[in-house]
Amino acid sequence: MVESQSGGRDSRYPVRRRVALKVIKLGMDSKQVLARFELERRALAVMNHPAIAKVFDASITEQGQPYFVMERIDVPSCNFGGSPSKNPD
Repeated sequence: MVESQSGGRDSRYPVRRRVALKVIKLGMDSKQVLARFELERRALAVMNHPAIAKVFDASITEQGQPYFVMERIDVPSCNFGGSPSKNPD
């Protein structure tokens, strides 16, 4: 699989259907990270809004990595770590 986006603790992998997998990276599976991942999955699962991805399924990989399958929404990349990126005119 080819990784499409990577966050601080997880990766997202697009598949042929309009879904994406959100997977905890190997080595990033601390209790705190796993708890936040589960809270995020549960929060997304109960929300119903066109701008929020729907969660379709969740499980654990053969390597023990938690993941969930969500609706794929193509949006520009976000810059959470610093100042907003500026496009030169």
